[in-house]
Amino acid sequence: MITAYGLTDPYEVIIGIDQREVISPLLWCIYYDPLLCEVESRKLGYMIKALSINLNNNPGDDSNQVDESLTISSIAFMDDTQWLAPNKLNLESILKIADSFYQLTDIQVNKEKSSLLLRKNVLTNPN
Repeated sequence: MITAYGLTDPYEVIIGIDQREVISPLLWCIYYDPLLCEVESRKLGYMIKALSINLNNNPGDDSNQVDESLTISSIAFMDDTQWLAPNKLNLESILKIADSFYQLTDIQVNKEKSSLLLRKNVLTNPN
């Protein structure tokens, strides 16, 4: 490229989204959003439950308590994605959907860089 300071180092143009382009983050969001939406719509992720209390009505009234829940199946920032699932079966389903999407869109995933993090329920004896 020719700049005000002279020529830059040569750069090979390839097909695909160049990570150095200013518009790359927007293009990646547009490109990747269908996968995230599909996985989210399947409700395969980790469910967080909490009790919500409406304090605007009659305080102390049990009818003011509502169970709220939220299912989270992914955390993504650009090409770094964390898939969240409550069990092996759901995670395998998510990965199957993702693999299908990657094949369809010709996204190359380096599975050697992937990790599996498990959370175990541990029962403790209070005595």
